[in-house]
Amino acid sequence: MVTGSNDPKLIELIRTILESSTPHEVAIPDSIHDELLRKGAVLYLQQDASDESIRLLAELAASATDPSTREASGRVLATLAENHSQPAIDALYRLALEVEHAGIRQLLAAQNWQPSRPTLKALLGWLAAVETNPDANAEVDLLTQAFFEDAPAHLRERILARAALSPRYRGWGRLMAALSKADSAAFHELTALYPALSQIEQRICLSHLQRLAFENPAAQEVICRLFIEHGDQDALAIAQKCGYLPSDAYAQALFYFLAGDQEHYQQLDFDHNLLVTAYEVASRALRRRLLAYSRQTGRVEWLRAVSQAEETRWLSDLTDSDWSTALQRLLAQERHGELWRLAQVAPPAWSAVILASLHQAGWQPGGAERENFQQLAELALACWHKNIEVKPKRKFRALSDDLICLKFHPQAHLLAAGSRGQPIQLWRLQDGESDFPGVVGPASTTRAILFSQDGELIVAANGDQRIRIFRHASGQLIKTLEGHRSLIRALELHPGGRILLSAGFDGMIRLWRFPIGTEIKRLQSDVEEIFSLAVFGGGDMLASAGAGGNISIWSMPEGNFLRTIPSGSEGIVHLDAVSGSELLAGAGLKGVLNVWNGVNGNLVRAFSPLQSQVSGLQFHPNEHLIVASAGNTISILNLSNGETITTLKGHSIPISTITLSEDGRLLASADDRGTVILWDLAPLIWFSTPYQPGSALPLGEVAERLLDRSLPDAEKSWLMFTAALWKWIRRYEIEISEPMTIKLGEFDIEL
Repeated sequence: MVTGSNDPKLIELIRTILESSTPHEVAIPDSIHDELLRKGAVLYLQQDASDESIRLLAELAASATDPSTREASGRVLATLAENHSQPAIDALYRLALEVEHAGIRQLLAAQNWQPSRPTLKALLGWLAAVETNPDANAEVDLLTQAFFEDAPAHLRERILARAALSPRYRGWGRLMAALSKADSAAFHELTALYPALSQIEQRICLSHLQRLAFENPAAQEVICRLFIEHGDQDALAIAQKCGYLPSDAYAQALFYFLAGDQEHYQQLDFDHNLLVTAYEVASRALRRRLLAYSRQTGRVEWLRAVSQAEETRWLSDLTDSDWSTALQRLLAQERHGELWRLAQVAPPAWSAVILASLHQAGWQPGGAERENFQQLAELALACWHKNIEVKPKRKFRALSDDLICLKFHPQAHLLAAGSRGQPIQLWRLQDGESDFPGVVGPASTTRAILFSQDGELIVAANGDQRIRIFRHASGQLIKTLEGHRSLIRALELHPGGRILLSAGFDGMIRLWRFPIGTEIKRLQSDVEEIFSLAVFGGGDMLASAGAGGNISIWSMPEGNFLRTIPSGSEGIVHLDAVSGSELLAGAGLKGVLNVWNGVNGNLVRAFSPLQSQVSGLQFHPNEHLIVASAGNTISILNLSNGETITTLKGHSIPISTITLSEDGRLLASADDRGTVILWDLAPLIWFSTPYQPGSALPLGEVAERLLDRSLPDAEKSWLMFTAALWKWIRRYEIEISEPMTIKLGEFDIEL
């Protein structure tokens, strides 16, 4: 190698070559001839600096067989980049990506050169970051664009390998792999993966499927399947706009029925045979979706179509109305053995009713089961007619008398409360102690409050028309959001955790990038005073309501106004929804409480008016229960039949607000004197949940609860029955889990 040589003879040889009129005739030793030729060629490419020359330099820097040529080509690209050559900068980025050149990566970071395509920088930054931090933050849109437009095959493999090691990007990596293959097997995997994708990833998925679908029938099929299986309204809109349909008739019947396209459904499946058959072979999730949609819309004629259709329902699909029908039908037909079998897997609340009914009918099984039946029947008789009274688990006293809002931490170990005072009070639920002084902001009055999804941040809507974001562990104020011109009454966090929504008495709904605080969009409502917001439909829709008589429905995150739903009240003060469901609950003045299908606006349930104006409203996570406070009591209502399951009494004065934990096991309520009551709803969940083979039964929790001497008599009786039932189920789990169908005529039950 001649680089860096101080050999006078070599310098003199170069002088001779350069000064000679015939340099090709100069005698050059073979040892340096090739190297001088290579270096001269590289120097020529540097001086030419055309796009073609830069592409060749990049190829040489990546794969030249001679190490000195690779090194020299890289140095020349860096020199050109220093002279602001954009093609050279882009070439360096591609080298750093495709060859994993650490030196070039460090140079790019030090010089802060910007590529012409932001995707190159995003991808390089992500690959570097995930080496040390698998959950490093990145813009998934840019990563996706880089994957498809800037990554050759070998780089794609490296990207997918890195994504597979990161819990945060594993789903994105699987999405990229499926969209790359774009065959039927990959699309089948994609359909199953879809619910686990973030909202951004789902949007990316649909966008790419839409492009593929122009020439790929399998992509058209999966778009339809995403609507059928998961109720994705964007997938439905694409399929309807482009005229896509599933390939088989059974799926077509499901598609038309769930899309509300009654005309095409009737033409295809006038006798409901296709729909019934599709239901029988569907997954449990799809069966529940189909049944829920039928009940919500009132389109239940297919359930009663013909008895010979032998519609089959699984335990998890049954409502209280279905259980009542099954009990009456089997008792009337004296099918006692089947009732006994059903009692062993029914929710304890219905198992007790079945066993008590069998005992009153004078029936009992023969053989070894008789003794256990008698024991269970005696326990059932002791509880089946007793209403479960939920007693307060713990009481707190707030620093302020006028509490306005409550919110559980996502892990339910903290409870936060806002009031007309400055502090946001926090209680540790394990010991009931207050984290004094809590979070103290610069403004008084907190009318709405929520936690971030990771539980680290608290968001508060303050009385000075500002929203503040605190780090609750330290009380540090990290962001103040300004823009509202009047009282802020509602805060909601989008399911993706990246968008904060706020609304109030200026009639404006604002979307903020969370937790950065940048305002994304403003939605102007025709209602001047907005009291409440609710996100539903998998995060695709937003409901807002207030002083007007209508509920407004918006698309998310675009913010397009879609429709209004007449509320049947002079105003709506509370809205709530389970984000993954289409159900929307609203409570208005004079105790009015209704539930609608928020997608199509159909009324699902109109409850009897409560005793006074509703002060708190929440859907239970299982969607079958609704919790509402009015006056000084809390009602837990059954959505399937509209009845009140139980009434919680513990406050002596009107309740101001309530909140449920994310798992639905804890309820907190506050009144106008600053008393906060914590209620344990776990027994209600236990008593209303059917047994699923292989599932864990919380026998330990039940046994521990039975040790509490202050338990109400009714709850103790129910817990004793439930414990005995579950012990029996666990002992005979293998026998009970054998497939069995109980035929009722109108529908059958599969155990």
